[in-house]
Amino acid sequence: MIDFIITSSLLIAAVLLASRLSEKRVNPCIRYALWLLAAIKLLVPLPEFESNMSVLNLTNEIEEQSASYIFVNHSTFEDSGSENEIPAYLQPEKEGNIDKGIRTNTDAAQICRGIWLIGAAIFFCIFVWSSLCFAGGLRRSRKRLGKMRGGLPIYEAFGITSPCLFGFFSPAVYLPENMELSREQRNYVMAHEYTHYRHGDHIWALVRCMCVVLHW
Repeated sequence: MIDFIITSSLLIAAVLLASRLSEKRVNPCIRYALWLLAAIKLLVPLPEFESNMSVLNLTNEIEEQSASYIFVNHSTFEDSGSENEIPAYLQPEKEGNIDKGIRTNTDAAQICRGIWLIGAAIFFCIFVWSSLCFAGGLRRSRKRLGKMRGGLPIYEAFGITSPCLFGFFSPAVYLPENMELSREQRNYVMAHEYTHYRHGDHIWALVRCMCVVLHW
């Protein structure tokens, strides 16, 4: 789990850095699509491949170099009461102590897993409840105005303060009720929301929610 957190964090940092450095040189659609790499890393259980070119290998090397070793002088055994007696600090742990340590680690892992599951369930319920409430409010108050290119429906709805694209299986553009816009402003609003639709932002919203639920 720690390895996954480290590699995912490094990938997200790399995408952020690449987006910032290429802000004025690369097409915004390409920079936007880079986040698909982070989404795949966070949501798809990819197999792990060992390689010499790895940050985790560097971490292991640092730990090995910092390890200390205890050298015991043979004379320390000569003064003991018996030739076969081994000092307490060199005696192997008893099976009972080993089992107890394993059981403690297992209990701690189960507690952490339970906390993660509870948090994921809470965030899942929050997203589902808020989406259902918002969708229900739109359906009760919406009035169809027409449709855009590609058959994208346009509605006027009560209770929203700005235009938005909403819906996963049946996306639609929603405009605030009695929104006063000039013809030119309305065209800009429609172009903006249609760009969201072409970029698949209604799908990206679901992907972001899944990332938050699993990695809260």
